[in-house]
Amino acid sequence: MRRTITYYRSLNAWFSFFCVYAFSTVLILLLFWKVGITDEEIYNRMGALNFCCIVFVTATFQSTLLIFNETREVFLKEQSNSLYRIPNYFLTMILVELPF
Repeated sequence: MRRTITYYRSLNAWFSFFCVYAFSTVLILLLFWKVGITDEEIYNRMGALNFCCIVFVTATFQSTLLIFNETREVFLKEQSNSLYRIPNYFLTMILVELPF
């Protein structure tokens, strides 16, 4: 949620966010421009699409992982009080930030 608010407050952040998604849209459109019918052409395009999906997922998690550094003090305090386990904390933080 914080990241979404930051995009709306900062014109530069919004513009860069828009450019990344516009570039990725054009890239995917070019992958399927005049799709060939041979097996090799189809496999090449599927491999490129798989690569694009991996890059997009990695980019999404990169911004999510940066949040852990900001909340480190809170995490250490709550973990020392045995409020929850480490995997539960990381999974919850990733799931909360994933849609944004």
